Order: sequence, then C-alpha cells, then structure tokens
Amino acid sequence: MSRTFGVWTRMTVTPTDLAARPGPRYRALADCLEGAIRSAELSPGDRLPPQRDLAYDLAVTVGTVGRAYGLLLQRGLVRGEVGRGTFVLEPGDRPSMPAPLAAPGPEHDLAVNRPVVVPAQADVFRILGEIAQDAASLGALLTYPPYPGHAPHRAALAAWLESFAGPVEADCILPCQGTQNGMAAAMAACTRPGDSILVETLSYASNQGLAMRLGLKLLPVAADDEGAMPDSIEAHCSNHRPTAIVLSPDLQNPTLATASLERRHAIIDLARRHALTIIEDAVYTPVAATGLPCLRQLAPERTLLVSSISKFLAPGLRFGCVVAPPGRMAALIGAQAHLAVGASPLIAETFMRLQAQGVLAEALAQQQAALVRRRAVALAALDGLAVTSRANALHVLIELPTGVDTAATVLRLANAGIHTTPLTVFAVGRAAAPSTLRLSLGAVADEAALGRCLAELRGHLLANPTSHPVI
Repeated sequence: MSRTFGVWTRMTVTPTDLAARPGPRYRALADCLEGAIRSAELSPGDRLPPQRDLAYDLAVTVGTVGRAYGLLLQRGLVRGEVGRGTFVLEPGDRPSMPAPLAAPGPEHDLAVNRPVVVPAQADVFRILGEIAQDAASLGALLTYPPYPGHAPHRAALAAWLESFAGPVEADCILPCQGTQNGMAAAMAACTRPGDSILVETLSYASNQGLAMRLGLKLLPVAADDEGAMPDSIEAHCSNHRPTAIVLSPDLQNPTLATASLERRHAIIDLARRHALTIIEDAVYTPVAATGLPCLRQLAPERTLLVSSISKFLAPGLRFGCVVAPPGRMAALIGAQAHLAVGASPLIAETFMRLQAQGVLAEALAQQQAALVRRRAVALAALDGLAVTSRANALHVLIELPTGVDTAATVLRLANAGIHTTPLTVFAVGRAAAPSTLRLSLGAVADEAALGRCLAELRGHLLANPTSHPVI
C-alpha cells in the first residue's frame, strides 16, 4: 500500500497506522505526519507527497489528505507553495505546540451540501411529541425492527416514492439509515469483492469510499453535461466486464449533470446488453423535479434506486430507502442486516406521520423555493466569475481563473473563514479534475449572509489570486 516518493523512503504511513488512531482519518493522518516531522523522519525542506498520490496509496479520498495537510499548515509545521507543493518547515520556524488557526471573521460553511432550513422542519418536533404521547406504540418502536422493516413504514415510503420514482410495490422497498447506508447495502447486495464497477470520472467521494471498503475496483466513465457517456460505458464493458454502474442522473454531485431522456435510454440499453446492474443514487431527484423518469422506472428489472429525505428536509433524521427488483430483495435485506440491522423504527414512524400529514410535500416545496432564491443571490454575488448552476441545485460551481492553484486557493479561503470543496475531492483514481470549487448554498444562515459570504469569496479570488503562497 506504500510507494516511494523520494523522502518517503525514510517514512511510510499505511492504512493500518490510520486505523490504529482514534478520530477521523484526516486527523489521524495529520497526527502521523506531525510525529514524523517532530521525530525528524521527515526533514526540513522535504516535500510531502502529492495529495492525489497519497490518497490513492492510503485508500482514502483526496479531501482527507487535503484536510490533513491543512491541519499541518495550521499547526505551523509545513508551508504551501503555489504550483510546487507542501514542504516541511525548519524547526526554528515552528511553534512548540500546535497553534490554532484564527480566522479573521465568521466561519462560512460552503463545503457541505446541507438543505436550507425550512419552516416544515418544526413539524418533525411536533410529530416526535405526538409519538411520545402514544404509549401504546412506544414498545414496538424501541426494539429491534424486522430486517425488512415494518410494513406500514414501507407503505409510507411507497406513497412518497410515487411522486418522483413512479409506482413501487412496498415489498420491493427496504428502509435504511440515509442514502449512504442505502448505497452501502445496494453495493454489497449486487457485487463481490474484486468486482469492477463503473462510476463517473467525478463522483461523490463517499460512494467511492464505500466501493473501496467493499473491495471493488472503480472504473471511471467519461462524462459530459448529461453525465456518463455511452461510448465510455461501452468501452469499459468490452474491456473489463464490470458488474454494476453507479449513476446520479439528476443534479449529479458534483457536476450538476442531468441526463436527458435520450441519454437515460442509451445507458439502459447498454446495461441490458452487458448485464450491468444499475445503482441509482437518487438523493437529489426529489428536489430536482426534472419531470424525467428515473432509471428505475425505465429499467425496474435491473435498477436499485437509493434516496432519502436528507436534501430537502432533515439529514439528521438519517432516513431513506432502497428500491430493488423482487429477485434482489433477499440479498439486499441480508446485506443491510450485517451493515446496520435496520432503520430505526422510531425514525421510520416519524417519517410515516410526516408523509401522512403532508409535511414531506410541504417541506419539498419550501426547499425548492428557498433554493431558487439562493441561486439568484449566488449568481448576483459571483458576477464576473465563471459560474455553473442549475435550478433547484443545492450548490453552484465556480471555475478558478487560469493558473490559479486549487489546493492553495482552498486553504487561503479557509484561512479567511470560507470553507469550500474542490472538485479534486471527487476525482476517481488518477482522473484529472478541473480547477473548480463547489459552493454549497444551504448551510449559511440566511440569504443576506450568503450574499455577503459569496461577495467576500469573489473578492478573494479576484484580488491577486496567484501572487502569494499559502503559509
């Protein structure tokens, strides 16, 4: 798992080293590297490995390595030089203890795709109060659920799904703990370790991490503004015999690609011809409201659709579902039983009551209206920059000016209290990523604060963006 990077011959970090340390992986990696620096295994002037190379060798995301390097910068142990890399500082230039980073202004989180806080969220607490008063129901909600979930909860999911995924039999639905849990169960149900699966060249990083933990080989599919390109899928199928393909046809994260009806049919024709299972990550489909059929609607016999309420109501509830063909349900339920036993009956009951009382539909409408307003704010505040946006999207993309170092820009903005996500985080393997930042619109408190934050970001990007290294 290790590779020689010049100075790396003297100091090696392995996945085992990271797993042995408590806390998140990025912090564990930063601590490992700090130990190597303070013990002189890494010498002053040594250049740390390129982030993408180290991420590949440690089976972590580029974002994990980037955050680790950012912590080393904050601790005063390294310096970043635009276009050259990250270098170990001389001992006299380092603080004796890690120094906290002092941001000059309020922190603005544009890095996480949270939904906008909407009034309908208050109904979650109201309904939880109703459940607490219903003593007869509490016993069944506080014990282990049956592996497939309770029938009334699956029926509520079927009613919700019909609005964007078409009619679904309740027996073909598995409740899950949010989209990530659903994706893990879906991947585990239709693959074996060692299988190859297709993903778009820029794909949601956590899906990549799931695949690697399941021992799957990722094959990057070329994409355009409609997502995965049929010619690239065809080439991989002919050369590698993949088992499955993971797709997000509506507001793909991060590219915002949305597949046309013709593209959806072309992909399905290929999947049928090459016996590919389609895993449809439809977490953005409810809010996207494109009016186009899901891949599951077009090919129900080979598609596992995963979605949740995280992107329009409340990600903290951790509730969603997987829809699968009848022949896949046993494997899906078995995979979920090992991964998480099942979704919380208490949360599933909350979902059922939200659906029955019309709160989900109300929350979705409120979320879409809020995103329309925030998109307008973003486009006005970022005037003069190359911005990509789509209706109902939770984020926009900004292309950095030519010659600007992406990693250095991300760190410089973070030092100013503005947290963003570079598209390098989403690149599969060694695939190239454009010099582009993803800016999430939902986490900032209100539209006025969002406008101020984005205007400040614009100012940073337009004010001598390449003249100073990040230190």
